[in-house]
Amino acid sequence: MNIFAKIREKRAQKAQLRRFGQFANVFASLQRLEKSGLLAWEAKSRRLFIAQPLAVVMLAQGYDRWRNFLNNVFLYHMYNLQNRQWQDHIINEQAKAVRQRKKEVVVLTKAETERIRRAVRDNIPAEAVELPPIKPFEFFIIADTATVTDASPSEQPKAEITWVGEYDPDTGTLDMAEWKDIKHVIKDGNK
Repeated sequence: MNIFAKIREKRAQKAQLRRFGQFANVFASLQRLEKSGLLAWEAKSRRLFIAQPLAVVMLAQGYDRWRNFLNNVFLYHMYNLQNRQWQDHIINEQAKAVRQRKKEVVVLTKAETERIRRAVRDNIPAEAVELPPIKPFEFFIIADTATVTDASPSEQPKAEITWVGEYDPDTGTLDMAEWKDIKHVIKDGNK
């Protein structure tokens, strides 16, 4: 291998580390936004709730930045889902291996149990866990201020939806509409 090939290889490795660092920074930022209540992900219904101040800041940077933001949120939640599936699979496989070993011996020491768990974790191939499918998700931009619809003191303020949309991460398609323009269509469709 010549010296120029080595230099190109080192540059490629540094670029890859830089990209990994950027993803880590983006994921850490998204995690902070979730903890502060500016983002909320409902996994079961695949809905993203975004606080209006955050949405305004992201939308002010342009359409491409907004779409990239939604894509990063999607990637972050897919990463978390995949990680959870991977951890669940490993725990199940480790439990099976430990139960099997307990059937074979009279006493299973703590060190032996840990050795079995490490061996199982190290030998599970990456293909063992099926990746979740890429599907579009809905998002809702929630107003920063909530109003009470009923004058009753027991009634809690309700969050107001200002914008709704759908993002398809597979195709990059983004559709948005103002809630007041489409809520009547949705209510009429449910009758």
